[in-house]
Amino acid sequence: MKKSTGVTLIELMITISIAAILLAAGTPSFMKMLAKNKLEAQASDIVSGLNTARSQAVLRNVRVTMCRSSDGASCSGDWEDGWIVFDDAGANPGVVDAGENIILVNDGFDHALYTLRGNNNVSNRISFGAQGYSLGFNGQLALCFDEDHDGTGDFDDENGRVAIISSSGRIRTVLPSDGDVSLGDCTP
Repeated sequence: MKKSTGVTLIELMITISIAAILLAAGTPSFMKMLAKNKLEAQASDIVSGLNTARSQAVLRNVRVTMCRSSDGASCSGDWEDGWIVFDDAGANPGVVDAGENIILVNDGFDHALYTLRGNNNVSNRISFGAQGYSLGFNGQLALCFDEDHDGTGDFDDENGRVAIISSSGRIRTVLPSDGDVSLGDCTP
């Protein structure tokens, strides 16, 4: 008589139980990692838009503006709604006039999860001159992820990033705890 080899029902149940315990232990940290990566990607989108505006200002030799835009065609809405970058050579700075080209359109973020706020100088728009300077629009844009789902972004190092725009046009991203950050929160 040949002996059958295989797994018993008890062995199978023990294996499935161990797998379920490992999966349950790993899921929260995996979800945190996904949220952090999404926050980093969103912060990169902001910096990319700012760098596009600055480089296009130098390339086109005109003022280029990045402003918040809910419709992708005019400066309106909140930063979370999205933003546009356009050559702002017309008579009305910060307004998309006839004949001005829209260079970049960004659709923004999920309002329920992210808050994006600028301090006084960059609350509505940021303009760069032909030399790459920020034309008096030095300031900070704070991006926060609402981890606890209370309706406001969490302004801490784990859930927030701040894009700092200097008057020379330099753009960098830092954590909220950085000493250069003057925004205190991401309250909508």
